[in-house]
Amino acid sequence: MNKISMKRGLWFHLPFEDQGVRHQIAVHLNPMTGKEVVYVDDHPASERRNLLATRSTHHIMINDSALTVELEETESFKGVYRANLKRLRTVICYDEKRLYSEKGALKSIALQLAASIVAGILLAGALYLAVQALYGGAA
Repeated sequence: MNKISMKRGLWFHLPFEDQGVRHQIAVHLNPMTGKEVVYVDDHPASERRNLLATRSTHHIMINDSALTVELEETESFKGVYRANLKRLRTVICYDEKRLYSEKGALKSIALQLAASIVAGILLAGALYLAVQALYGGAA
């Protein structure tokens, strides 16, 4: 089994049957680069980059069926992503992946909190020095 990682990305599998023929829709999402590729029966059907949004939509056609593949980050701190396959706004199947384990999620939250505190301290220090330089230390 391949490990899921930020570098390797996430794979979602969404089976779909149309007119008695089974199709495999696979979605590859790389959270690090924002690249999303939707494959239908091993052929790329839609591709885009999405770095900042937490939700994106891909429109694909299989025979005469208009489908929508919706990718969303459902829990950002835990790294939970979900791919929905929709027909006429109705979810017909979905796949959900977790970027890291619960232990990894706690570690990620702790690292993000520590980085935020350090950034805040550095920013406050830089602001203090800028005020001191502008006003010569007189309060």
